[in-house]
Amino acid sequence: MKRVYFDSNVYAEIIRKHLKVENIKNILNEKKLQLAISSLNLFELASCWKSGNSSHINEGIKRAQLINGLLPCHFLDTIPTILLMEIDKAINNISFSPFCKDSQKTSFENTISQLAQGVYDNNVKKFIEETWEGKSIEIKEKIPQLIKNKEIFIPAKNFQEFFIKNKEIQLLLAEGKIHKNVLNIPNKHRKKVAKKMLRKSKQFPLFTTIIKANLFLDFRVLRFKALSHDTLDDLKHLINASYANVFVTGDNKLYKYSKEIQSDLEIFLQNEFLSIKPTY
Repeated sequence: MKRVYFDSNVYAEIIRKHLKVENIKNILNEKKLQLAISSLNLFELASCWKSGNSSHINEGIKRAQLINGLLPCHFLDTIPTILLMEIDKAINNISFSPFCKDSQKTSFENTISQLAQGVYDNNVKKFIEETWEGKSIEIKEKIPQLIKNKEIFIPAKNFQEFFIKNKEIQLLLAEGKIHKNVLNIPNKHRKKVAKKMLRKSKQFPLFTTIIKANLFLDFRVLRFKALSHDTLDDLKHLINASYANVFVTGDNKLYKYSKEIQSDLEIFLQNEFLSIKPTY
């Protein structure tokens, strides 16, 4: 069965529209889809408790109850972990699953169940902190540096053309990601592995999405001279969706960007996917 990944704003919209768990289950069953959830989804869910605001906490409880009602689902491992496994597969031809093992899956389910009951204790906090990937997320953070290096890029009118023209930058980015994760790999071998992963992109979907997302950020900054930090955060959801077949978001900008970056995913705005008529 195919998998669907929801941007966190989709869960908020489902609650806002007063859709019930059974409504969402029926939609998923009709489309023959199973839900995939990431540590980013969990982290953003838990953030509802951090302000101490009672309305935010109530919103968090409702979201957790919704997700809890949609279980069982696929829990994705963290981006750095999956990236390392993809590189290991390219080097050693070792197969792997991008989804959490049974013990980790059980911990995910228990944490969501606790949040659904309004429990945000030290055990819940510890699990979320241990699984949170934010400190080692694999996309650019120092955007201004790109402008200084603009002469290394071949300009283009759109991102698809930009991506194709800048194959040397693709390779440099790919080698950089491999070097960061496998420090003892010789330079010559690193380039060979990078070329393999770029050439066989469908076998390494997360790695491919990271490279595309990096180049997309380059393209946006070079063309428009600025980029909001929200874009960086939003693209983390697209990267997490690499092992899904369908990506759903309520963010029009992220929808547009995702369509430009990722051609192997079916991408929907939430109203279209959930069959919600927009209100004006």
